[in-house]
Amino acid sequence: MGFFDFFKKKPDPIQEMRDKMFNQMFPKGDKDILAATNQLLTILNHSIPLNEVKAIITKSYIICLLASEKDKFDKERLKLHLSGYCIQYFDEKQLDEFYNYIMAINSARIFSRRTPSEVTKQGDTYLW
Repeated sequence: MGFFDFFKKKPDPIQEMRDKMFNQMFPKGDKDILAATNQLLTILNHSIPLNEVKAIITKSYIICLLASEKDKFDKERLKLHLSGYCIQYFDEKQLDEFYNYIMAINSARIFSRRTPSEVTKQGDTYLW
């Protein structure tokens, strides 16, 4: 058996880190991803394709997690991130709302161990 372990593919540390972060962001998997994607679709008035919205929410949430560890995530940091590939989809009000949503799902995760599928919007407020 030991000889065949030599040919076994070694784990990719970057992929392992990515998987760990993804599981931290979306512990309920597709249910959380769909909830976050749908919320961003609503913010953007369903004006762009679902797959693009999914990419925006996952990339932006990763930036939020990474920058939050250094206490450097704010609306300007989000805007800088989005300017690299999709800022044209957001007006100022939508950008504010997206920032508030990302902060809500991150706060729900940190303080209450809640996931994006457990964060709901009532009026202008996100609750969990």
